[in-house]
Amino acid sequence: MRRVVTLATAAVAATVVAGILTTGGAAQVPGERTFKIIEGSGGTFKFIDNAPKARNPRNPRLSVGDAYVFSSPLFNEANNRIGTLHVYCVVTRGGKFARATSQCNGTYALRVGTLAASAVVRGDEATIAVVGGTGAYEGARGSITDRDLPRGRTEATVHLLP
Repeated sequence: MRRVVTLATAAVAATVVAGILTTGGAAQVPGERTFKIIEGSGGTFKFIDNAPKARNPRNPRLSVGDAYVFSSPLFNEANNRIGTLHVYCVVTRGGKFARATSQCNGTYALRVGTLAASAVVRGDEATIAVVGGTGAYEGARGSITDRDLPRGRTEATVHLLP
């Protein structure tokens, strides 16, 4: 379950920090950009087990309609806090965690605007799209890939298109 949350969070988090990492929060001149963002530990997480209920809460079988929500602090590579990621996921294909599929949507709340991301998550794999933004990130689009780091953190590589 943590990996799904990590992937979804990384997707959204990477999107939000696009302009922040290099300018301290100011808007960027439009153009193609690639940067890294770190999703930290210490956020919130809640699993909503809708009927039919899982028989084994330690290793649940997810069913269509189950959901999970979380928030996560976001950091730049210098370990400075740059925002918070808010994500909501709903299971669209049930099964054990490694085979279940979820649709996740997230918003990165930042001082100069918000970024929106969407991901289809299956087990440890995710396809993450940057789908828009407001304020300094208006019109953002692109993709995100991530990798696990020690201590429950994730490094996301964000690629924004012009």
